[in-house]
Amino acid sequence: MKMMLNRCLVAAAIAFGVAGGAAAADIKVGVNVALSGPNSSLGIPYSKGMQAARAYKGEIGGHKVEMILLDDTSDPTVASRNAKKLTGEEHVDVLMGVKTVGYIGFSDAWGDLVYDALMKAAPAAGIKVVSNERYARADQSVTGQILKILALKPDAVMTGGSGTPGALPYLALAERGFKGGVYGQHGLINPDFIRVAGASGQGALMPTGPVIVAEQLPDDYPTKKLALEFRKEFQQVNGSPTTDAFSAYSFDGWMVFANAAERALKKAQPGTPEFREALREAIESSKEVVGVHGVYNFKPGELYGVDKRARVIVKLDNGKWKLDQ
Repeated sequence: MKMMLNRCLVAAAIAFGVAGGAAAADIKVGVNVALSGPNSSLGIPYSKGMQAARAYKGEIGGHKVEMILLDDTSDPTVASRNAKKLTGEEHVDVLMGVKTVGYIGFSDAWGDLVYDALMKAAPAAGIKVVSNERYARADQSVTGQILKILALKPDAVMTGGSGTPGALPYLALAERGFKGGVYGQHGLINPDFIRVAGASGQGALMPTGPVIVAEQLPDDYPTKKLALEFRKEFQQVNGSPTTDAFSAYSFDGWMVFANAAERALKKAQPGTPEFREALREAIESSKEVVGVHGVYNFKPGELYGVDKRARVIVKLDNGKWKLDQ
């Protein structure tokens, strides 16, 4: 979870621009931080550190590095305007900012899990978490919690819900015209969330397994071939296409089992204690087993067995998940 959320957080912390037009002799860096307002206690040290870095290494590959520093005044609207100026007018090659994020999630173990992962990943990404609002799965509104978050003026909001009730923060944020980034996680990759969130979920960013956007992956992505085969098989067996992440998790569990069983059969026969022990050992020693959500490698004490190949960032665009590149 930490690894998967960290990519989402870094996306919120650093935006990379590839707009052309920079002077041939210079590499242009745009810095968009709070030099005034309530977030200046973070922004000022960041700007000073950036200035020190430029002084230390102000030339790269024979190109001078030019830094353009703008104050976002701790206001997300100003930060957005600055970003557009830096990319659209100054044509910077890279845009760097300091960000704050508000959190709202379930008041249960899932909400705790997402929040804990956020708190572990945020500092390394240069992000300050400014709230920890919670709500019950059966609640019908999160208006009070969202108003508290908006009063803190975060640049983005991270949500820790799932399924249908996971849409409540998106609805409330949209009703109040929030323009910052809104991020979710695996628990929201399902059609019920899309149906309930509707237009309020437009542009939401989430980490998920690559199977969700299998056809959009590069042809050399290790899980793409099996993911497309899984979709075809699911359609044939169930009479409808797969539209969620969870059916693919169980499919991957079967792939790991099948790979381990082939190896266990070389030591013992099914139905015996020896086979079950050999199967357990084979599962725990699985290496480079390709699934649709990732490539699995297990060792004692490692419960998940996946690496960065098990995570992509997707964006909700008109009711469809799109690979965010």
